[in-house]
Amino acid sequence: MPADGGCIDDPLGSYLDGIGALLRDKRQRASFAMYALGLLSDGERKSIEPIAARARGSADSSHAVHEKLIHFLGASPWSDAPVRAYATRHAVDAMLVHGPIRSWIVDDTGFLKQGKLSAGVQRQYTGSAGKTTNCQIGVSLVLATDKAHVAADFQLYIPESCASDRQRCRRAYIPDDLEYTPKWCLALGMIERALAQGLRRASCSRTATTATRRRSGTHSTRWDCSMRSKFRARRW
Repeated sequence: MPADGGCIDDPLGSYLDGIGALLRDKRQRASFAMYALGLLSDGERKSIEPIAARARGSADSSHAVHEKLIHFLGASPWSDAPVRAYATRHAVDAMLVHGPIRSWIVDDTGFLKQGKLSAGVQRQYTGSAGKTTNCQIGVSLVLATDKAHVAADFQLYIPESCASDRQRCRRAYIPDDLEYTPKWCLALGMIERALAQGLRRASCSRTATTATRRRSGTHSTRWDCSMRSKFRARRW
């Protein structure tokens, strides 16, 4: 066992220790480790309630753990930015052992969703379903080698109709200072943050998905990035 508490022969333990060092106190570190291990477990359901039940061994004794995880994810004051940056750097360093970063890929992905109270949910087009349906949309920046890829950044898209409805935003725990941001602006912000973090540069292309697709047409946007923060878009 090294002096900093990490395990030399336990890569996952060392990784969790690195993230734990970015969190404020031991309760946050314990909750993060429990949640992360729950996501990586063999259990089919990855929501908080079954994770808590698996951690306690039974559903009957999991209430306290369930409440603890809900507090950590929804109310505990910690910043996800340094945690996500650490995770990205960890994955990219491992990928670079096997080859260089070839592409930065910007894409949007739909998550089918029932109801209308969740953050950003509404009827909108998603390639996941191939149609307009009730869903949430996430914009991502993925770094890829010839053999592997990792999501370096991800951001939930909040449609203008939702962003302008303050009451709905508060019910979904969306901060009052959030303003409507188009998907392409979310994408450029991710690229700029990745450059500021010093992530390995590469060619950058945008997949032909939904950012500018209309139901009446098929046009989309492809990004050409010089990796000097000079971006231009062209229709094709």
